[in-house]
Amino acid sequence: MAVIEKKNRAKKYSYMFRDHNKKPVYGPYFATREEAKQAEALAKAAVLTGTYVPPTNLTVLEAIDRYLETKTELSESSKTGNQTYRRRIAKHYLGNMKLKDSTPLHVADFRAWVMKQDLAQSTKRSTLSFLRTVMKWATAYDLVGRDPSRQLELPEPPAPKGMHVPIEIVIQILRMLRKYEYANLYMPFLLGGFCGLRMSEALALPRSVVGMEYLIINRNIQRVKGGGVKFGPTKTGTSVRTIPLLPLVQVEIQNYNKYIETCKKNAIRQRMALIQACPNFDPEGSTPAWNNDMDLLIVHPTDGTPYVRDMVERAWAKFKRQNPEWLMLIGHYPLLQTMRHHDFRHSCGSNMRDRGVDIADISELLGHADSNFTRKTYALPLPETHLHAIQKYAASLKIDTI
Repeated sequence: MAVIEKKNRAKKYSYMFRDHNKKPVYGPYFATREEAKQAEALAKAAVLTGTYVPPTNLTVLEAIDRYLETKTELSESSKTGNQTYRRRIAKHYLGNMKLKDSTPLHVADFRAWVMKQDLAQSTKRSTLSFLRTVMKWATAYDLVGRDPSRQLELPEPPAPKGMHVPIEIVIQILRMLRKYEYANLYMPFLLGGFCGLRMSEALALPRSVVGMEYLIINRNIQRVKGGGVKFGPTKTGTSVRTIPLLPLVQVEIQNYNKYIETCKKNAIRQRMALIQACPNFDPEGSTPAWNNDMDLLIVHPTDGTPYVRDMVERAWAKFKRQNPEWLMLIGHYPLLQTMRHHDFRHSCGSNMRDRGVDIADISELLGHADSNFTRKTYALPLPETHLHAIQKYAASLKIDTI
């Protein structure tokens, strides 16, 4: 144990030891001798495993890069977000500072700079949260003696964005979609409103769910750069889940499958008619009449090709602009004008809570890791949720007077 003490410093204690090549390894300075001893033990362990990086050689951006190298299990969207946060930090002087030289004051300067940027509140919070996570990680791995972000306070999170619509209104909207936009919108919105599926999860469902009593959610459908689609992993690990189906949803899935089967027969019949009418038509050199190679439940009724998210969103936006029944509905409920597909997922959580489903069950059915997040963001109380809860409690008492 070789703890060094320098009395003329605010942080007096550091350490020095020699590695297996007899080269000296110097540590940063700490406020107490005990902190220096603990840091030395961690540094020696890192040297033995070949993971030690001298603190003096790392800038904040280099520490971020080392951190990102360790996060191989992140989804592509999370990786993209982290790179965005890194680029933002690189625009501030903090990014090029030596990690060992950064202090809570420098972090506070960065926070003030971020808060002045023309960014959404959630983006500001996410950027600062990312920096704090990296610095906590760097401290845990002894890349810096003490966490420079220890005084960093995150701004208040924005109010939940989701819209929470009572089941009666959800059903009214679904009936409109079944009447006017059955092919493009009905099934993904039904699965969002009654099963809590994200759109990319609904569009990735296989045809094998027809006749089943549950859905197994274990993939998304994603657009491929340059054209086409592919299956990707779920948004998070906890998004992999099994969802028992309501009987009414089972019936609707079976009816939709019958509709698609009819569409397939019509497409093949039209192709045969085209071949007969045009002797020079080359069916081998043209696209197939029906192309559901991925064996999906939800496909285009004209040719069986997959849907992707932006196609459905465009159809939904057009429906909200033009459908007369919808326009009449928003005359009574103007806030519905901004309703998204994801709000059907939010509404699913709130309606389950309104009917007495336990928050933990709602969280697992929606694929969340934290039931508290579900409670605060998805399963918000509807106007009469608390009344329904008291009525259920009163019925369980089975007494009228004391």
